[in-house]
Amino acid sequence: VKVDMDNKYNDLDIVCIDVVNSHLPVRLISCYRPPCSDTAAESVRDTKHFIHCLSSLCDVDSSVVILGDLNFPSIVWSNLQFVAEDERCSTLFSIFSKQFCLEQLVGEPTHILSGSKNSLLDVLLCNDPFIVNDVIVSEPFSCSDHCTINFKLFCQSSSSTLPAHVLRNYA
Repeated sequence: VKVDMDNKYNDLDIVCIDVVNSHLPVRLISCYRPPCSDTAAESVRDTKHFIHCLSSLCDVDSSVVILGDLNFPSIVWSNLQFVAEDERCSTLFSIFSKQFCLEQLVGEPTHILSGSKNSLLDVLLCNDPFIVNDVIVSEPFSCSDHCTINFKLFCQSSSSTLPAHVLRNYA
């Protein structure tokens, strides 16, 4: 089921759906955040707007999966560090991730550039890592410089047994 977002977020590249035909609902959020400076005032403002939207989407009583190209090359996902007095985009997003108990499930670089350092820009974040299995970073799709991330989402189906009904034929 498509999740409607407030019109004030129309400028963001975010799509959200709820998988509701399962025992426990799962919210899937796919997003893109363009590359930008980590400290410029405009970048910080835009990142706060992006985080505010994601916060509103993550504030649900279900498992949440966020995937996409977030362009935070300076975040070390295996060891999130915070500098409270420093207003950096990467720090703001790291704090958001911790507040919503989001765990990064991609453990290797996803952005491959020849002659440059490879980066982990594409993420698979989840507040319930037991519903995501077999995360694999594969070759880039077509001519992209971003690797493909494959994974399996475990959504246990709810019982589809319908109560018995008596049908009477009065003809």
